[in-house]
Amino acid sequence: MGYCPPVTRCIGTVLRLDCIQDIIWRTEMKVNDRVSVKTDGGPRRTGNILAMEPFNEGTMFLVALEDYPLGIWFFNETNQPDGIFVEPCQDA
Repeated sequence: MGYCPPVTRCIGTVLRLDCIQDIIWRTEMKVNDRVSVKTDGGPRRTGNILAMEPFNEGTMFLVALEDYPLGIWFFNETNQPDGIFVEPCQDA
């Protein structure tokens, strides 16, 4: 696998950079965006981002789900595909 540059962040927006055969693509997510989250033992669930908090190792997302309308925290790890729990919703 080639070199993956660090994640670039700015307040209110998170940019996720991924390396796939030297192609770098980014996904921007911000507060109020519709997202899907990976949960234990079940299908992905959809919700809205209520808050975001960047860290050196990744980003915390507070996501409102149907069962948790006040939100539940999910962590996306930087440069770890298995550590990505929050992704933009792919509405049909």
